[in-house]
Amino acid sequence: QKVQRTFLVPNHLRELQKASNLLYNDAPWMPHGDFKETTGKSLVHDVISNKVAEQLGVHSLRSLLVGNASMNLGVSLGKGMQSFGQHEDLLSRLGHILEMYPDGPGILFEMLQNADDAGATEMSIMWDTNSYKTNSLLSPNMEAWQGPSLLVHNNAVFKDKDFESIVRIGQGEKLDEVLSTGRFGLGFNSVYHFTDIPSFVSGDHLVIFDPHVKHLPHIDANNPGLKINIASSNITEQFPDQFSSYKHFGCTMSGSYQGTLFRFPLRNEKTAQVSKLKKGFYKPEDVDHLLEEFRKQAPELVLFLKTLEKISIYVTAEDGTPRKLFCVTRNIKDKTAWLSVPQFLAQQSRGQFLTKLRESSSLPSACTKVEITTECPGSPPVQESWILTSCIGGGKSRSMALEGSNSQMKLIPWAAVAAPNFDTKNFTGKAFNFLPIPVCLTQLPAHVNGYFELSLDRRDIWKTGNMIGDGQNKARWNEVLLEDAVSTCYVNLISYATEVLGYTDAYYGLFPSVLPSPPFDKCVTSIYRNLASKKIFFSNNKWITLEEATFVPQGTLAELSDVLLREKFPITSAPQFILGMFEKNCEQKITRLTPTLLRNSLIRIKAPKYALNFEDTRVLLDYFLNAVHPQDFPGELLIGMILLPLASGNIAQIGSRESGSFYFIMPH
Repeated sequence: QKVQRTFLVPNHLRELQKASNLLYNDAPWMPHGDFKETTGKSLVHDVISNKVAEQLGVHSLRSLLVGNASMNLGVSLGKGMQSFGQHEDLLSRLGHILEMYPDGPGILFEMLQNADDAGATEMSIMWDTNSYKTNSLLSPNMEAWQGPSLLVHNNAVFKDKDFESIVRIGQGEKLDEVLSTGRFGLGFNSVYHFTDIPSFVSGDHLVIFDPHVKHLPHIDANNPGLKINIASSNITEQFPDQFSSYKHFGCTMSGSYQGTLFRFPLRNEKTAQVSKLKKGFYKPEDVDHLLEEFRKQAPELVLFLKTLEKISIYVTAEDGTPRKLFCVTRNIKDKTAWLSVPQFLAQQSRGQFLTKLRESSSLPSACTKVEITTECPGSPPVQESWILTSCIGGGKSRSMALEGSNSQMKLIPWAAVAAPNFDTKNFTGKAFNFLPIPVCLTQLPAHVNGYFELSLDRRDIWKTGNMIGDGQNKARWNEVLLEDAVSTCYVNLISYATEVLGYTDAYYGLFPSVLPSPPFDKCVTSIYRNLASKKIFFSNNKWITLEEATFVPQGTLAELSDVLLREKFPITSAPQFILGMFEKNCEQKITRLTPTLLRNSLIRIKAPKYALNFEDTRVLLDYFLNAVHPQDFPGELLIGMILLPLASGNIAQIGSRESGSFYFIMPH
């Protein structure tokens, strides 16, 4: 036990001083001349051991240096106030979060989401296989965490509110930030699947979390971590080994760092045994698998992100230097159009946004092409082309977002849709909340993105069921968002595809072919209802609406279609599933080509005799003669049509037996 009385103890000059004014040297790597100047205290005489000095009341040099450069990560209370009330042990709380958020690449998705919310344009991940020296550490207990780690870098810098948000387990500050979708909410804490000691450097500060409260000095259960100012102190010089592991991605640990670098030292077999968070640990092959699974999904991960356009993966080579394994880059062709939507929401509180949403007579939308380029060393680049649309919903979703009863929910009627402009044989559409929602199946031939209300683990959206209150409201919001904003984007996508894809199989492949299960069924119904008035069918070198179109049945002779097109009939063709979906989901009648319809059109349009050329007449006569049927198309309907080819080469009108006119018909 420590002695409670005050002792006079000799310093290094053999002068007696109060023990509380002295330091014992537990940082032997530092030059002796630095102490008086940097701390205002002298060292205890070296014949007195550190252990004895501590019992006499002498302070730790290492602890003092760390304390001078550190600040409280907690929230202070006013005078006369004390912490009191219900609480949950931090380790227990983090353990429950790890149960909700499964291990795997989804953890890196959370880091990607946070980087995008911060406005970063690039993010890099590095599997740092190096082990670093352990002499000059903040605490001897940090030695176990100087081994291999995962580094995650982005080129944005933490703001003051971000430091405040990241220490709050839960919603953080993101409810009032319109553009934030995952800014340091529960999901960030999934990094404890990797480590017991997550840390990061950004701007002027280094932050290290220690929920076990056993690895760092100057921490307690109320403040289980350190925030160290590396820009205005020389602590990085005083503890060089501790900070050497951060010197990647342009971070020198001297001065302010214009970026953010997270370090997650991985649990090993030894540290996992004593961890109260998780007993599992990452072996090298586990890290390889994690990065490979992330790499497979990376080309789609950048599709809907607001600002982030490049993701890279590295591993340290045998000489300790970074070696790039993979890079994916997003190139939006019309950035001005694409940014018009996020700019409508940017730099304003939720209240300001709602006022703007209520008063705006015109809401932004965008259509553009996107190129996703994937690069791996030793292989040629792979490029994928996508069609991307985005909009702010102006119908039911806007109305619900503006309802005063929903003020506690963050309802943003922003949606987007992306469709591949390449071979889609094995393509499956997914739902996104800016990143893929793992277990949410849409049955659509395109990806859909929206500010959906998600389940707590972010693996699915809220759906209608036996719910009341908030749960019912969240499910209703998802339905409204799909029915309004998402369907509007989808309709815009198909309209834009008429320019990009043209009259092709790929174009018709964008149309939903089935009515999905709820709530996506409402989206498909709304899509087809809104498409009915759009010019989406091609005829006579122009696009026409469903009402204007006459659909030629499958199997119709090409030469008949050619004749009708030359005669400016608005005929077109479409897969049967599209016509069937229109019939199921909208009230607009579909006009199909029949002998009776064509006969009435020819008599009405072609009144002058001999208007058709000889060959076209033969094709039409063949069609009608083959269609003659006592009930469906009786032969009498041919009377009056100018379809009779004569030996003279002329074309005559077909008359009745009583007409008194007789012709010699040319052999077929």
